[in-house]
Amino acid sequence: MKRRSSNMERRSSNMERRSSNMERRSSNMERRSSNMERRSSSHVGKFTITQKFRRRTRSRPTRTIMTRSQVSSSSCSSSSSSSCSSSSSSSSSSSLFSRLPAEVFDLVLDQLTVVEVSVFSMASKEISQKVVDYVSTLSWRSRTVLQTFHDSTCRDHSSIMGHYRDLGLLFKRCTLLLPTKERLKFIFSKFSQVPCFLLEQCFHLDCSGFSCYGVFLQTLIAGWDQLECQRVFNFLCDITNLLHKMETVISGKPGVQWFQQVQLRLFCRQVLLDPWSSQQETQFWLLLLLKPWPLVSQAHLLFIFYGPVRLHGRWCEDQRGLERTREDQRGLAVSGLQVVQVQIKSAGSDSTNSCFCL
Repeated sequence: MKRRSSNMERRSSNMERRSSNMERRSSNMERRSSNMERRSSSHVGKFTITQKFRRRTRSRPTRTIMTRSQVSSSSCSSSSSSSCSSSSSSSSSSSLFSRLPAEVFDLVLDQLTVVEVSVFSMASKEISQKVVDYVSTLSWRSRTVLQTFHDSTCRDHSSIMGHYRDLGLLFKRCTLLLPTKERLKFIFSKFSQVPCFLLEQCFHLDCSGFSCYGVFLQTLIAGWDQLECQRVFNFLCDITNLLHKMETVISGKPGVQWFQQVQLRLFCRQVLLDPWSSQQETQFWLLLLLKPWPLVSQAHLLFIFYGPVRLHGRWCEDQRGLERTREDQRGLAVSGLQVVQVQIKSAGSDSTNSCFCL
């Protein structure tokens, strides 16, 4: 019994010790929690953002017009630094002229001359496209593309020639960015409805349409290489059916198709041969005209181009009625020599013997 009582006392003492330890642990936990609360309360002022006084500003109206420097700076800040310098000019032009209505832009261009419009078309790609749209309108075409070439005095003839020289410069500059095929298609579509520019469509012998057409074409393709000039010749042959008309004249009886012969002479001389001041350029176009045909047909075509013309019992030169038979014969001889020299250089000994038969 004594042992049991001693064991019971020991157990009770152990229980008391355990309870005291639990009380100590709970007190320690309370101290730690109080310390954490103190630390959090001490750091509240350090990490919270106090509300500061904000200055009130008046709302400004939005800008409707921006200067060129502001447009370039805004485009530069939004884009990368590498592409900023290249796109600043295009963005400035597009932002300025895209807001302008097409009718207002056309009214501005109406105040300029043909040469001034041609210079203005080279300012940017967008302006060039606007000028192309401007010259495509029916009102501009009916006002600028003259269609009367008959009974003009010497002063009127020189002014008309200068006007078509300026038109050639305009179309040369405003279509500078287009490919050659699209360029020619666009340009010649504006002049395809002029009867004096087409073969066998004008019956006036005093018409100066072919000479104006030649000045326009010479100004348009000045400086082009031979490959592009070859494309121009092929395009002209397609829209005028030139090779078929030459074949009809060559295969016909002499003197029967006199009007077709005169038309062929005027077109080839005034559009393709005479506008060039250099003998080498004239030789290039003459070879393009003669190359598709055999030797006998070449001699026939040379006589049609440079031989004397007799109309209504008079010997005359082209449509002016001037007697220049000696100059025509000299031109015929020079042209024949040019053809012979080029064929000698390009062909072999067999073709050389055949050329001297001319």
